[in-house]
Amino acid sequence: MTFVPASVNTQVKIGIDGCKAGWFAFVKHQAKIEFLVLEQLTSLLTQQAVAATVLIDMPMGFPEAGEPYRQCDKLARQWLPGRAASVFPVPCKAAVYAEDFATACQINQQLIGKGFPIQTWNIVPKMRQLASLRQQLKKPSSPLLHFYESHPELLFAGLSGQPMQFSKATAEGRAERLAILTRLAQPDMPALEQALCQTPKKLAKADDIIDAFVLLYAATQQHRWQFLPALPDPDNDGIARQIVFVPK
Repeated sequence: MTFVPASVNTQVKIGIDGCKAGWFAFVKHQAKIEFLVLEQLTSLLTQQAVAATVLIDMPMGFPEAGEPYRQCDKLARQWLPGRAASVFPVPCKAAVYAEDFATACQINQQLIGKGFPIQTWNIVPKMRQLASLRQQLKKPSSPLLHFYESHPELLFAGLSGQPMQFSKATAEGRAERLAILTRLAQPDMPALEQALCQTPKKLAKADDIIDAFVLLYAATQQHRWQFLPALPDPDNDGIARQIVFVPK
């Protein structure tokens, strides 16, 4: 998938975050919002028949040999003092497709000079799913899903003017984030409340759902988008390594 400039706009907006069951997505078309739990990200190809702008909390593009990190991740951490650890280190592509965690760490050490935590390895299958979907979107018959990488903690920090005080996994953290969303997206809050009430915890945690919703909100604010870094930083596959955020 090549870089799609922010000038590309669509009526359908989607926010997607990973969850226990796979992926949690909010889809907004005009004033209507639906929520979906997807086991496989490629299910979007059958769920979404028209063009859509998608913000997803998952890396797009990997560090190359000799690069210890992606520039976008370094910049995101600078915007999140006290919450920088929420930006997971992204392994190189060869490590992402390794057979096991130990081998992946060895490959990453050899190519970019460091290993990475097991938490990152646990989301590697989702990285692979996104890469697979990206390949399928190159087919002429595929729907026009314009994917952009974003990060919920970065979005909340931008929208509020400062990083969140509490962890998203705590009651205080959820209340802190819901207060921001209530202030900014009051007409759409019933959809979030419904999702929180109706989604079993075995499928998605409350913070996954809230994260997907802030991604949806940010997708509706495309006229305000800024990118980290400001200019595309493509990897060797031509994927623009940029993270969308929305400043206050």
